[in-house]
Amino acid sequence: MKKVILSMFILTCSFWSYGQIIELNYNSVISGQNITATYNTIKNRNHNFSFGIGCNISRVAHPDNQEKIFYKRLFATKPLHYFNLNFSFQRFVLKNLKTIEAYLFYDLQVKYAPTRNVFPSVDYDSTRVTSYVEQGIIAYDKVEYFGPFTWFENTIGIGYNVKLADRLYLKNRIGLAIAFILGNDDQLVNRMRNSFGFELGGQISTGFGYEF
Repeated sequence: MKKVILSMFILTCSFWSYGQIIELNYNSVISGQNITATYNTIKNRNHNFSFGIGCNISRVAHPDNQEKIFYKRLFATKPLHYFNLNFSFQRFVLKNLKTIEAYLFYDLQVKYAPTRNVFPSVDYDSTRVTSYVEQGIIAYDKVEYFGPFTWFENTIGIGYNVKLADRLYLKNRIGLAIAFILGNDDQLVNRMRNSFGFELGGQISTGFGYEF
């Protein structure tokens, strides 16, 4: 037990020996959008590790009409579904720049939430049948919920920080992403052959950081 406590103490001290940064970012990812706060450790302007927790944003409107199952369809129905866990690694490049810090990054976001999907549907109104050929058609949107699923969203890309003040900076990132979605839903048997899904897309992120 003493060894465990000592190891945790040494690890904590090693983190505090790094530069300390708090960031607040808005992320547009494959599943949807979220706002995430992260704690960053940085040393010698070479590497940056960050851990954070955020809130998923549920949106009723879809950005497309392609009848996709997962893309931008995350929709929280319970408190747990709002949580977004975040881990990120950055490798700084072009370190000779004075006011801009450029870097390559890997980002992992993990969440547990269902999807909200809207599909067009058609019914036939028998009261409007005028012949054996013509029928009255009623079209409407059908809302369905699938999941919940476990989402693993992986992104690699480039980013940069712009100093706004002595300790405050603006942060922007863009990257290519793949999301692995795990879970079962009997309603998807006709749409998916197994309980494993994935989506390709990207990430756009912007926010602010404060170093102390």
